[in-house]
Amino acid sequence: MCSSDPLREAFFGETHVHTAYSLDAYIGGTRLSPGDAYRFARGEKVTVNGKPHKRKRALDFAAVTDHAEYLGEMYSTMVPGAPGHDHPLLQQLRNLSSLKEKQQWFLQYVVANNRGAKPSHPPFFAGPETVKSAWQVMIDAAEAHNVPGRFTTFLSFEWSGAQNGGNLHRNIIYRSSQVPDAPTSYIDINREDGLWAWMEEQERSG
Repeated sequence: MCSSDPLREAFFGETHVHTAYSLDAYIGGTRLSPGDAYRFARGEKVTVNGKPHKRKRALDFAAVTDHAEYLGEMYSTMVPGAPGHDHPLLQQLRNLSSLKEKQQWFLQYVVANNRGAKPSHPPFFAGPETVKSAWQVMIDAAEAHNVPGRFTTFLSFEWSGAQNGGNLHRNIIYRSSQVPDAPTSYIDINREDGLWAWMEEQERSG
């Protein structure tokens, strides 16, 4: 896109979208993938809870900003054969049914951990390669649905700081497909100034 638009056109889009790769969305019933999210944004029909849904007007751009926290864990949850897929706690997650069960599970394995001063990965984390695999899913979806001049996808993620219950969430949106090997999360860097330093380091490295 040129730096100056003489027609002063307005473009409409969404810069904060969660899919089943975000644990909070998954436990709330979301099962659509990043690719599904882009298809919906482009005006295609998707099925939610057995019912078709379609936008009245397609968007011009979209950014899937799944939480970096638990991204690898969600890859393990949803992809058969992935490292950690058969962990008992992930089997439990896939089979939660009642609202009470979901709330208790989320409070125990997400809220209690993520709101502490030193958050850590839960016992069902199968390693950093699962984070990279999930990030690759997001990259592939963005690249597959980017249509220059018609629909723009932005590779992105959400760094979700939550110390003491305060939501210090930041969406990191890239301007091209030249991105890090994996996103960084509040578990990796639990200070906002640390996030800025990480971004500066990434920029210096190209």
